[in-house]
Amino acid sequence: MRLVERESHLRTAAAYLADAAAGNGRLLFVAGEAGVGKTTFVREVARAAGDDARVTMGMCDGSSTPAPLAPLLEMLPELPTDVWPADVPRHEVFARLVAALRAPPTPGPYLLVVEDAHWADEATVDLLRHLARRVHSTRALVLVTFRPEDAPDGSSLRMLMGEAATAAGVRRLDVAPLSPAGVRSLALDSSPGVKDADLARLHRVTGGNPFFVTEVLAAGDGELPTSVRDAVLARVARLSEAARRVVDVVSIAGPRAELTLLEGLLGDDVAALDEPLERDVLRLVDGVVTFRHELARRAVAEHVPAFRRIALHRAVLDALEARAEAGRPVDPARLAHHAEEAGEPAAVVTWATQAAVRATELDSHREAVEQYRRVLRHADRRARDGVQQPGPAVHVARRRRGHAELERALLRGAGPAAGE
Repeated sequence: MRLVERESHLRTAAAYLADAAAGNGRLLFVAGEAGVGKTTFVREVARAAGDDARVTMGMCDGSSTPAPLAPLLEMLPELPTDVWPADVPRHEVFARLVAALRAPPTPGPYLLVVEDAHWADEATVDLLRHLARRVHSTRALVLVTFRPEDAPDGSSLRMLMGEAATAAGVRRLDVAPLSPAGVRSLALDSSPGVKDADLARLHRVTGGNPFFVTEVLAAGDGELPTSVRDAVLARVARLSEAARRVVDVVSIAGPRAELTLLEGLLGDDVAALDEPLERDVLRLVDGVVTFRHELARRAVAEHVPAFRRIALHRAVLDALEARAEAGRPVDPARLAHHAEEAGEPAAVVTWATQAAVRATELDSHREAVEQYRRVLRHADRRARDGVQQPGPAVHVARRRRGHAELERALLRGAGPAAGE
């Protein structure tokens, strides 16, 4: 992945490496969401250092039982042989490492990279704590990458960062998603003829995440790339069961799910929103809950089992229709979408017709055509079935009586009762 909009970050890292060469070491926490390019960044720092630094890297293991001090074990081949002799206590290993970083065997400083510290075992966190307090007196730059969303408040890494925030040699660097201009620059590498409207949509659905951008461009067919789906679902799988059910509901509710809507859909389960919000799977801004990226929402929504997905769309449709009946503004296109996904042709005809009229009034003729096509599809279906078209109040009341209990069960992840 080519680095875009990271020039200032690279200059900062180079300056810290120069400080380390002069005997003023630094420990730099490099923060950023999954796929934002932290690994690409630290590898570019190492490449740019070349022979002017002694580079060594170690990875934290995301398994349920990571090996203690796994990153240090990976670094040992580039460190003096006496850093970790056999049968010495842990505190002596830490002291020997600091001593080695104070006196590199070459004129250049050490450049140590610890990747994915959000997965660090307790011994590795203790090692980082030991380094943070002493790194200013070494000739080393220690880069520590982590995902803020996977290091929630109260985790050992967050506690370490809080303790080390005022240490002389500790710094933090946040790697942000790309701006629209950054997405354009990255996209034009592989798709020189891409249109401005497509670039704007690409930024909107990916949130500027470089991994998502490159994967969507590589897919080239408008479908959700398998690599993106797998990455999103792997993150969601780490949530509790209650939180995963909440995330399912939010994904079905649409790109912008009002908190008041979710409160009605989730009932007492709304408290489970806290976990995905804390883990930055979801975000809450001005009373609206969204995914970090539209692609992530799509990946989750497509993964919801078909029967439950239909029931969730019915529940959302009922809630939005209740708002409309109460005189509150609701976009008819949104209602038409949920009606179609819920398999409710009468509701589709009602709301898609209103959406088409509204689009025509706003001179959005393409959208009007699509809504009228939606009306025709579902009107034809009802005609083939020989069903007379009821009015809006009739189909709303009929559906609510028929599906209320089933929807409540499925919102909580349960299947239909035996015999249903």
